[in-house]
Amino acid sequence: MSTRGDDSQGRFFNVLGDISSTVESIKILSFSEGTIQDNFVVNYAGGSGTVKVNTKTKEVVEADYEMDVHIDVKHANVAVLKNKSASMDIVYKNHFPASDEFLKESRNIVKK
Repeated sequence: MSTRGDDSQGRFFNVLGDISSTVESIKILSFSEGTIQDNFVVNYAGGSGTVKVNTKTKEVVEADYEMDVHIDVKHANVAVLKNKSASMDIVYKNHFPASDEFLKESRNIVKK
């Protein structure tokens, strides 16, 4: 069983954590009422993971993760837009091990 934040699977889910300092750094963003904590809510729900473990070596040999994130923003002021709300859903899918093609294209890493 994975524990949130305490092991590799637990750290994978909820990786965004508290993002208020990142939101605060957006210079053109303010809120017409309340604080970032009141108006910028990130909810992780419905994510899943499937992990294959070699029981002899106790190593993860393959894994598929899906993290579902829902973001709600309320009372946002951005430039000339005042007191606006928005929602966004993110579905992040990750496979282990990464393919050679992915490593080359995204990280310029070539396996030897």
